[in-house]
Amino acid sequence: QLGNDSSCVLRIENADHSVLLTGDIERYAETQLVQRSLHELSANILVAPHHGSKTSSLPRFLMAVHPDFVLYPIGYRNRYHFPHTNVMDMYQQLGAQQYDTASSGAISFDMIPGEPLNPPQLYRYQHWRYWLHSNH
Repeated sequence: QLGNDSSCVLRIENADHSVLLTGDIERYAETQLVQRSLHELSANILVAPHHGSKTSSLPRFLMAVHPDFVLYPIGYRNRYHFPHTNVMDMYQQLGAQQYDTASSGAISFDMIPGEPLNPPQLYRYQHWRYWLHSNH
């Protein structure tokens, strides 16, 4: 009945780092999360709600999470043009580093307790293919 807002939201943490997986939630679910779990939303890494669409990423939600890194799970040349420019601008204002799967391929982090959270490993940069970067 709630469509995208029925997505499972999961926060995973270790002693020093956390990631918030938001699925396809949109504004309604974000509002509910802020109202019910405001102090439990903070995360170093956020998988952007609803791929960074303009129907998600409410300012109150973003401020509660306040991520260091935002990941957009999107396909190359997706027909919805995710992520939306306004959403990306909001994350930029928070100082979050932003990555998307269309450009980077798989994105992975080493979340080692007691060590700083470093930028992610990006599959496409680790497995370079000359035809992806040629001047054709």
